[in-house]
Amino acid sequence: MNRLRELRLEREISQKQLAKMLQIQNSAVSKYENGRVALSDETICKLTKIFDVSADYLLGLSDIRKEPANKRQTLSPAQKDLMKSVEDLSADETKRVREYAEFLKTQRKQ
Repeated sequence: MNRLRELRLEREISQKQLAKMLQIQNSAVSKYENGRVALSDETICKLTKIFDVSADYLLGLSDIRKEPANKRQTLSPAQKDLMKSVEDLSADETKRVREYAEFLKTQRKQ
């Protein structure tokens, strides 16, 4: 996951340091960054707090680092179902889902 790597490097945190913060093995950070292992909900929550970003930004679903508090909204049941359905996908599969979502948005605009 490139966004995780970007955030880590931006803060000048090593993979080893991040692993310690997350209380996981050092190799897990590399696997997260390379998309070999999907982030768990718990890990996503921890990372959003560490880097002070939204989960959408962390996962590459948004380019907005963090929504203002007054604009934050809870996920609808359909959005929660969608998040659960993609959480076990590989990085490549997640990228394809994101590309398809962008395609659908452009089709809606036309």
